[in-house]
Amino acid sequence: MKHINLQLFGNVGPQAIGGDQNYNTPSPLNTTKQNTTTGDMSPTMKVFYDTALLENARDEMVFTQLGDKQPMKGNTVEWRKFNTFAPALTPLTEGVIPTGQTFGMTAITANTTQHGDYVAVTDRLEMESYDDVIYGATEEMGAAEGVTFDTLTRNILVAGNSKVFAPKIGADGSETPVESRAELDATAILTPKLVAQIATWLKKNKAPKINGYYVMVIHPSQAYDLRQSTDWVEAHKYADVAPIFNGEIGTLHGIRFIESNT
Repeated sequence: MKHINLQLFGNVGPQAIGGDQNYNTPSPLNTTKQNTTTGDMSPTMKVFYDTALLENARDEMVFTQLGDKQPMKGNTVEWRKFNTFAPALTPLTEGVIPTGQTFGMTAITANTTQHGDYVAVTDRLEMESYDDVIYGATEEMGAAEGVTFDTLTRNILVAGNSKVFAPKIGADGSETPVESRAELDATAILTPKLVAQIATWLKKNKAPKINGYYVMVIHPSQAYDLRQSTDWVEAHKYADVAPIFNGEIGTLHGIRFIESNT
């Protein structure tokens, strides 16, 4: 009885097929073996070059839209306001001149700063590179500029004196007040109750609204917590036609929320 080794059909070698021989040793394949003088096909195995560049993930710029932009001269900005008068609740007496009020003005100043950067691209790199390095450098510099403006605006906003910190929520639902940013941890949760309290505090302090709403910028993790409230209204379900901010996700208790991961 003759035995045929089917493995021979997968090998390229000098052995013959058939007969009474026991073909248990396959012949070597030297088609891609490197560092040999014969049978070396590695030079033809190339790395595929995809002409399409991968895109970098970008942060959505949301803070700069909340500020006013205007051309200016000089290195210091000054804002001014007239001081308000107390209400005149005392009735006038005929023939008597009232005491009168003191008229004044308050000024707030800030110094301007200049920010920028650069990258060097040699003429040889520009000439010999497969990719358009000038275009790539320009695109990345533009993205960095947007992040710079947005980050500087955010830093000014969070440095304000009017601050509310989310309380720490215990496993039993108890709340522990937080007095400083350093005390915040994973148990400090922005709740719908706190949002309502913030809206009330803003109204009591006569804070102006934007298109009839207050605006709050929150992290996606906080947005997840607020979306669990039955009073949450998604942005695409608004009944009014007021302009929607870039990155706006919804509203709760008279506050419109903008999502940002920065």
